[in-house]
Amino acid sequence: MFKISLISAAFLLSFNAANAATFTIIDDFSTGQAEIETDVSTFPAGVGATAAGGGILGGKRGMRVVSQQAGNGFYTSSAVTNDFLVFSNSALDAGAVKLGYGGGLGLGGFDLTSAGQATEFVIDLISSDLQFGVLVRAKDTYNNVSTLRANMPGRGVAPTAVKLAFTDFTGSADLTSLHQLSFSFFNGSGDLDFVIDDITTAGVPLPNPVPGPSPVPLPAGAVLLATALGALKLRSRARN
Repeated sequence: MFKISLISAAFLLSFNAANAATFTIIDDFSTGQAEIETDVSTFPAGVGATAAGGGILGGKRGMRVVSQQAGNGFYTSSAVTNDFLVFSNSALDAGAVKLGYGGGLGLGGFDLTSAGQATEFVIDLISSDLQFGVLVRAKDTYNNVSTLRANMPGRGVAPTAVKLAFTDFTGSADLTSLHQLSFSFFNGSGDLDFVIDDITTAGVPLPNPVPGPSPVPLPAGAVLLATALGALKLRSRARN
């Protein structure tokens, strides 16, 4: 029995891995956005701009760049170019880029979980020279907020899919009825450079429900035959 259970578990794991699917494109960065470069003179608000187009959740992306390091020649910059999000800090500078989705009219109660099938974000990280942080903020249509904090790998990391589970959110936002969503990428040590390919949600599709056997209606002739047989049986009993 134990061996059978292990085989079943291994099968399910391989099945899940093979059937993992992308449900929502948060941002594939196919819609470009001009470089924003700033220094500490704009801290803490930073400098922001928006871009509208395809491949963006809600059709519009807000991008805000913040620089924190005082001194001449220190800057933080970010741009969306050639289908990538590109971020750079000068030496000794610490800064962040925030991507926002649903600004203005909001996302209209968007179901991030895709009816319970999506369970995580996937951030396709192409390169990074330092470890850095990510803060995901979700706000629902009732103004409840949840946040998710995690570390992104660094130091010459090869292209990798960084997964952030929805179960790591803390807060009370209803992920099935989102109004706004944002991702803030930041570091505190300076000189960070990274490139991200896209941000999506993923999970394992729920199996299609298998309908149970439905009663097959008898043909009209069979119904008449059953009725006739019943009548003959009653007559036979009456004679006896």
